[in-house]
Amino acid sequence: MVGEQLVGRDAEIDRGRETLADARAGNARVILISGEAGAGKTALVRQMVTDAVEVGYFSAIGQSSEMSVGVRFAPIRALVRDLARSRGLRAVSDELLGRALQSRSLGSASDLAAVSDGDLDAFEVLIDGFGSVADDTPLLLVLEDVQWADRTSLAFVHYLARHIRESQLVLVVTV
Repeated sequence: MVGEQLVGRDAEIDRGRETLADARAGNARVILISGEAGAGKTALVRQMVTDAVEVGYFSAIGQSSEMSVGVRFAPIRALVRDLARSRGLRAVSDELLGRALQSRSLGSASDLAAVSDGDLDAFEVLIDGFGSVADDTPLLLVLEDVQWADRTSLAFVHYLARHIRESQLVLVVTV
């Protein structure tokens, strides 16, 4: 990246813009961006967020880190809160997270050996919430550094990717 301009990423930028257009037409998409630390994943994501906002998308970012390893649903909570904060909907964020997480107490990483029925209920609540936003306005959800995410968050990413077919939603995941 030179200044604020990505160098040598024209094909990736164009593909991102095509993906945004596809989703805007009701064809949900998932993008996986992988690479070594410092390879420019975050810069590419920033460009996609900028492009999305310019064409009328809402966007939200949830970040995982080494510090969040084992913290149940940490990147998903961050994602919901970012979406709500950017839209002035903090009460909606708290209610959605509360409904999604009410079925289970927040345990430690050792409690996450399997996805439970309660987790699936939480997944459905979140998908419905994201879907209702995307019904009105295209939605770009970004989950960065999922290699540090807890097992339940990873299960949710997988579940979301499989259940967002006809929606104005783009899910970007970086590893």
